[in-house]
Amino acid sequence: IGDADRKLVARAMMRSCSEELAEYFLQHHPRVVQCGVGVPDGAAKAYHAITTLLPSFPAGHVPTAGDAANPIVLLSLDARNAFNCISRQACFDTIFGSASKWYDDGLVAPGTPIEAPVALRPFLKFLEAHYGRSANLGYTARDTDGRLYVRGKAGVQQGDPPSSSIFSLGLHPILIRTLDRFGGVYAVAYCDNVFLVGALDHALACADDLVVRLKADLDLDVNLSQSWVHAPAWAHLPAAPACYASTLASFPNLPDLPVALEGAKVLGVPLGTDLFCKEFLTSKAADIISELEPIRHVDDGRHFLQLVRFCIKTQLGYTLRTVPPAQTTLAAEQLDSAAILAIGDFAGWEATLRRDDADAFDSASLLVQLASKRGGWGFTPGAGVADPAFYAAYAGFLR
Repeated sequence: IGDADRKLVARAMMRSCSEELAEYFLQHHPRVVQCGVGVPDGAAKAYHAITTLLPSFPAGHVPTAGDAANPIVLLSLDARNAFNCISRQACFDTIFGSASKWYDDGLVAPGTPIEAPVALRPFLKFLEAHYGRSANLGYTARDTDGRLYVRGKAGVQQGDPPSSSIFSLGLHPILIRTLDRFGGVYAVAYCDNVFLVGALDHALACADDLVVRLKADLDLDVNLSQSWVHAPAWAHLPAAPACYASTLASFPNLPDLPVALEGAKVLGVPLGTDLFCKEFLTSKAADIISELEPIRHVDDGRHFLQLVRFCIKTQLGYTLRTVPPAQTTLAAEQLDSAAILAIGDFAGWEATLRRDDADAFDSASLLVQLASKRGGWGFTPGAGVADPAFYAAYAGFLR
């Protein structure tokens, strides 16, 4: 979306709607929440909702026969290219509040009311002007003369402020109708990221039904190779129990659904055993530290410090708000040390910092953390805020 006027109008529109949309997505159904629209720090809240629903087990846990056969699981469904493929008709039916076609395998007839917030209805003409007809999407491909055009008739438009809301309004009624058939399952969504929590047999049955509903009602295809199921009760086993394959065989729309045994990445951060999370975060810290190398050539101190903060704080801050401090502290300490060394190199302290001198390093660390108005660099270490960041975010989730 390159039209600045359209973006400004759309942002003003969404600002007036965000509170009502958030209330609908969080409170309309007791077992279905959507945290990607109008919810401050929504990804962290979605992660905390998932971990609160899942049981936890100590290292070396040997599951009972019941846990092994039918444990509580987290099941992730990945829809292929969801934002670009979702049916606009289904999205606008929710906004309008009435079905214009058959849904849910004939259980919802045209004209059936759809419970939805009315916040966007005053802006239907504005939205229909941009989504009511196909748009020519132009691009230049290699080895071609001139530009190629694709007529965009589905999906929401990249860069459009209400795009996440439009997408989620199309998805939410489908989730609600499906979850109503499976009483023991919870759905936590963050825009197009959908997670189901429940007993293995119920979660698989719900996912099997949802795969069909997403295709039939929203024209979305589930990418099973990128979907997975994680059972905390199985996390310390060498392999998934044999009963998993026999249970999965009962659900034809979920062939070969992978098992994330030790853990998986959920909304960009790890969820699983302590070892899995620590290894994931250590690897992530190494990737972030490698990003510091190119900025060593920046010669302006203010710009250099802002880039260091951007590389470390932006990515670390979200992790500290989601993953427990016991798992994040080591990675945070590694990033703090890398930041102190990088700032020290820029300031010309490398001769001191490279020596095996703990006192010299601690002195440099204090100077890096000292407020800029007092002659320091004003860098806040992540390890020092790991505990308050996590518990403040969790308290915000509970509220």
